[in-house]
Amino acid sequence: MLRWDAENQWFLAEIACIEPGSLYHRRNKALFEVPLRYWCKFTRLLREGKYMTDRHLFKSKPTLPLAAAEAIVDGAIAAALAEGFEALSIAILDAGGHLIAFKRQDGAGILRPQIAMGKAWGALGMGASGRKLMERLSSRLHFVAALTDASEGRFVPVPGGVLVLDEDDYVIGAVGISGDASEKDEYAAIMGVRAAGLGAEPAEPDAAWRESQL
Repeated sequence: MLRWDAENQWFLAEIACIEPGSLYHRRNKALFEVPLRYWCKFTRLLREGKYMTDRHLFKSKPTLPLAAAEAIVDGAIAAALAEGFEALSIAILDAGGHLIAFKRQDGAGILRPQIAMGKAWGALGMGASGRKLMERLSSRLHFVAALTDASEGRFVPVPGGVLVLDEDDYVIGAVGISGDASEKDEYAAIMGVRAAGLGAEPAEPDAAWRESQL
């Protein structure tokens, strides 16, 4: 049984050695595996207050890191500028549908952010790109209306909603872009995902995206 002096009791009340290489913290009932060769370093860190046994906050593991989301946005904008597109609004959602990154180019319409979010949300919610949803649902208007109602208006099944995939083809997020013709929005989204080194669905833009007009 080891007891620390009053100076150190604020971070560790009591430690009991129950077997070689293991520590038991009585206060929070947590078992910490400590190799014997690290014992001296561990006890020194405890005395210095650098090893906290009580952890108050735990971080969630992101499916789509902020850096990757920002790279998608910047890549999409670069592609749009290179092709002379109209001003775009770009929304990036993680796999849980939460907004990670967003940019609205100067001059973009005030409804474009909501449309971009709806494209990304619809693709993410249905597990298919906006282009694929448009193809599948073009004759199922009652179902589209139901999905729009169920999503509280966040369902825009047209090109411009692109899924973001990891190396195993699992969905880790979605991109929604609005501002130009839908096929051009989709082109910018795919180019943005490529710029971030991730996979996109659809993998290729519409063959006639250049001819698409508002």
